[in-house]
Amino acid sequence: MIVRSDANILLVEDTLSLALVYENALIAAGYRVTIVEDGAAALDALSTKNYGLMLLDLQLPDMDGTAVLEQIKGTSRELPVIVATSDASINRAIQAMQLGALDYIVKPFSEERLLTTVGHTLERAILRKTVATIENEIATESFQGFVGESLPMKAVFRAIKHVSRSKATVFVTGESGTGKEVAAEAIHNQGNRKNE
Repeated sequence: MIVRSDANILLVEDTLSLALVYENALIAAGYRVTIVEDGAAALDALSTKNYGLMLLDLQLPDMDGTAVLEQIKGTSRELPVIVATSDASINRAIQAMQLGALDYIVKPFSEERLLTTVGHTLERAILRKTVATIENEIATESFQGFVGESLPMKAVFRAIKHVSRSKATVFVTGESGTGKEVAAEAIHNQGNRKNE
C-alpha cells in the first residue's frame, strides 16, 4: 500500500463521536484531516481548499450525500471519494459509484477497514492520474507517421521519444511490414539531429 502522509482528507460526518474516531485513526496513519458536519460545509470546504480524498457520509442532516456527489461531479479536478453509509443497500452504493465515488464502506467498520479503503482509493486515484498523464502526453491522432491509440502503441511512441534523445545507436527489429522504417524515421525526426 502506498503511504500518503501528505494527503489531506475531508471527512464529512455528522456524528461527532464517529468523526473523532475516524480522525484519530487517519491522523495516526499520517493523514491530515478536516472534519465538517454537513453537505453545505463540505461544498464550502471543497471550494476553498484542495483535498486528496473525501470520506462522505451519505446520510447528512441538510442533504443526501449523493447530492454532494452530484454537485462536485464534472468539476475540473478529480476528487477521490469514499462513501460511508449505515444503509447496506447495494443500490445506494451503485448510485454513489455512478456519481463518481471510487469506493464505499458500510458502518460500522473497523479502523483497519477504514485505513485499507483509504489507502487503496488513493492508490487508484494515483493510477488514474498517471494513465491520464500518459494519454495526454502522447498525441494519438498521428505520431510521426504512425496511426494508433492502443496502450501498446502509446508505449511505442514513448519509447521512440525516449530513445530519440539518446546519442546511442538504436537497433529497430521486427517482422516485415511492422513499421521498422517508420519507427527509424520517427526516432530521427524526434532527435536533436533531425536537420542533419
